[in-house]
Parts: sequence; structure tokens; C-alpha cells
Amino acid sequence: MKNNGFTLIELLVTILLISLISGLCVVTYNHLLNRNNPLFYQAIEENVELAANDYIFDHRDKSPTEDELKEISLGDLENGRYVEKVIDVNGNKCNGKIVVFRENKKIKYEVCLDCGEYKSSGQHCK
Repeated sequence: MKNNGFTLIELLVTILLISLISGLCVVTYNHLLNRNNPLFYQAIEENVELAANDYIFDHRDKSPTEDELKEISLGDLENGRYVEKVIDVNGNKCNGKIVVFRENKKIKYEVCLDCGEYKSSGQHCK
């Protein structure tokens, strides 16, 4: 009798090893995704800030005077097509505002995002 195949024990051990390695890969991948979330939201905030700059340039009447705070909603930027719909890493829609103010005669922007578990931590974000 020829012995050309694997035994049942060899097959079970192989399947066990493959499942352990794939399980470790999934855990590591999820860890990497969660570790990079702050960078993901920082990139969104930077893009929204650039869009708010364009919005203020196009709507100069909404530009703040000295010692004044103006707010632009994220919906205003989306409706004006300055940004696409802002979504978080889970695919849920983000809410937020952009606070516009003057500091040393320069217009400054502070993006306040509310994306599920992530919330911006700026001084004007409450």
C-alpha cells in the first residue's frame, strides 16, 4: 500500500497553524488602524480648514472683524461644495463647525469636528 497523502493529524495541525497566523494578522491590522486614527482626523481637519479659507475668500461679508468670532458650519461647506461629505473611519457622517477669528490682523481657523468617538480639542470647541 502506497502512502501518498497527509494524515488526518498533519492536516489538522496545518489548519490550526494557518488559523493562528491569520488571527494574529487581523489583530495587528486592527491595532494599526486604531493607532493611525488621530492622523486620519488631523488630515480631515486640515482639509476642512483649507475649505473654510476658500469659503471666507468667496464670502467676505462673513469675515470676522477684530475681537469677533464667526462660525461656519460643516454643512455650509458641504452645501457650497467646498468639501465632500465628511465621514469618519466607520463611514458615519461627521458634524462640526469652523471658528473664524482674527489674531494679529491675520484670519485664523479652528476646526471643531464631532466624528463619533473623535472630538476636536481646540479652545473654541465645546
